[in-house]
Amino acid sequence: FLGGGLGGFISAVINNPIDVVKSRIQAGEGGVSIIQCLRQTVNEHGIKVLTHGITARSSRLFLSQAIQFSVVDKLAHVFSG
Repeated sequence: FLGGGLGGFISAVINNPIDVVKSRIQAGEGGVSIIQCLRQTVNEHGIKVLTHGITARSSRLFLSQAIQFSVVDKLAHVFSG
C-alpha cells in the first residue's frame, strides 16, 4: 500500500511543473511551445507557480496508486495459487 502511494506521490511532484505548463497552453495563456510557455509563465508569476495544484494532485495520486498497487498485489496472490 505504502509503496504504491509513495510512487504516486513522487510522480505527481516530479510531473507537476509540466502539467501546469500543459494546462496553461490548453487554456490559451501561454506560448505556442512548451519552452516558450514555461518561460513566459515563470517570468510573469515566478517559479512558485509551477507548484500550483500540487497538494490536491499528489494526494489524489497517492491514494489512487496505493489502492491500485494493493489490488494488483492481492490479485497476483489469488491467481498464483
